[in-house]
This record gives sequence, C-alpha cells and structure tokens, in this order.
Amino acid sequence: MRPTPCSHSILDGFDPSETFLVLFEGCLVGFYVLRERASALLLDHIYIAREMQGGGFGQRILAHVDPSPKYPPTCAVSWV
Repeated sequence: MRPTPCSHSILDGFDPSETFLVLFEGCLVGFYVLRERASALLLDHIYIAREMQGGGFGQRILAHVDPSPKYPPTCAVSWV
C-alpha cells in the first residue's frame, strides 16, 4: 500500500505518548493525537472508522480533552 499525503503528515513527528486509541466494545474504531504546547493543548489527527462516524465518538474525544459540561459523553469508550 502506498502512503497517502495524509499518512505522511501523521508519521512526521509521530509520538506514541501523544496518541490515544478509541475503543468501542473492545474494538479499535479510531485514534487521535493530543499534543501539549506551552499554553494550550493541540487536538490533532482525529480519525474514526467510516462505519462508526456519527456515533458520538467526536463528542467523547472533546469530553476527554475538555471535561466541561458542554461536551457530555454520549457513548461508552475506553481510552488506551
């Protein structure tokens, strides 16, 4: 499989400690990268499997990054 331009940007500067896997019922459904910066967090490279999109995973990711009430969890997700 040939790398796509997008996969190159993910691999550039890849740091496993900044990568969170999104699991649903024990299955990997996506991942995202959360980078600490001097004065903020950078939420980067959010990927959810196409067939799982629309299931509230984006909201759950935002709740993990910003646990304020504006992003209530809508589904049970495990973070690895």
